[in-house]
Amino acid sequence: MLPAEAPQHPEKFEACIADLDTIIAPNLSHWQHPRFFGYFPANAMLAGVLGDLVSTGLGTVGLSWQSSPALSEVEEVVTDWVRKMVALSPAWVGVISDTASTSTLVAMISARERTTDYGLAKGGLQAAARPLVVYASAGSHSCVEKAALLAGFGRANVRIAALDENQGMRPDTLEELIERDLAAGLQPCAIAAVVGGTATASIDPLREIADIARRHSLWLHVDAAMAGSAMILPECRWMWDGIEARTASSSMRINGWEHRSTARSITFVTSSTSCE
Repeated sequence: MLPAEAPQHPEKFEACIADLDTIIAPNLSHWQHPRFFGYFPANAMLAGVLGDLVSTGLGTVGLSWQSSPALSEVEEVVTDWVRKMVALSPAWVGVISDTASTSTLVAMISARERTTDYGLAKGGLQAAARPLVVYASAGSHSCVEKAALLAGFGRANVRIAALDENQGMRPDTLEELIERDLAAGLQPCAIAAVVGGTATASIDPLREIADIARRHSLWLHVDAAMAGSAMILPECRWMWDGIEARTASSSMRINGWEHRSTARSITFVTSSTSCE
């Protein structure tokens, strides 16, 4: 319905809008429709729309504090507001990522570098004495496996832990997978649990999983992109039970929050547009 070649002459703005109304809009999956229940909820909040206008209008690039000090300062303050709202301790710091998938990738890379003692600056994974393994809940989002692949672990080194009758990861199965890999001479590296699995909004038993991470000194990443905002309600904070009470030898990263002294991480997503 669109021309195969780029136009050589401009069209009137009304014609462009007409194309949007007659070609694009009728063929969309309308994520903002009140009866759209696929994937994640829509993010069309007015605050997000206004935030997009300001962000696009200013056109500032927040690569670092030097490139735009004000953006970095706002990010630090606002993520700390959210930290307090969900009752995480001051030991946690946060950054705003473009997507939950990016946060998960950063967590997997961080876990890899922690386990290999910053192998990226040396020989990389090729120089690792043993292949590194990632463990994920069967209820996890596809971004966990993709992040493990992008971080260089390889699909053969991703283990999927079975779910119990409540759709949560089975800690006994996780422990068995880790012990089996240790016996085979492999190096367990990271665990990816979920609070709000994509298919069923499942919740993994974080305290038991965190105990396993502590015993084996593994990075624990919690994908809370679907349901992490529920922790604003005190009555829902049991879902994160066990996140704080770990020692420095354990591992855990919200959109991307990371514990200052351990290797814990949580992906926590609000509207990406309102975060702007």
